[in-house]
Amino acid sequence: MEIAIPTDKSLTHRAYIFAAMAKGVSTIHKPLLSEDCFSTLKAVESLGCKVEWVRPDLVKIDSPGIRGLTSPKKPLDCGNSGTTTRLLIGLLASCPQIEATLIGDASLSKRPMSRVTDLLEPFGAKFEFLSNTDSLPLKIKGQTLHSIQTK
Repeated sequence: MEIAIPTDKSLTHRAYIFAAMAKGVSTIHKPLLSEDCFSTLKAVESLGCKVEWVRPDLVKIDSPGIRGLTSPKKPLDCGNSGTTTRLLIGLLASCPQIEATLIGDASLSKRPMSRVTDLLEPFGAKFEFLSNTDSLPLKIKGQTLHSIQTK
């Protein structure tokens, strides 16, 4: 699959996540080269994707697909990226083969994450905050999520 995006932080994060979910090689043109986006890229690599920089403006991600992703050997460091954290929470919550812990820098570790986890728990997602707050570090035990009834 080939995805061409404008150089944009939000789209770059999402392109990396979609590439991790898709089985095979995804080519991403002109990704934004920022610390936040590198946090997402390092995370997908830690989940079992192979990352290859072809040129400074072109990266290839070879993924085993969403069901082929594996638990990382160490906590996934989201740096200061709230977007990395929120997208990984959603991705990992739906991968029953994965157990992972998300960590971040001092600033990110003060930000509440329950606004994301609370929305996913009714679907069967399992989370454990490892501090006395609803912030990082956060342990995720992936599940086969189910639908819910809304009013």
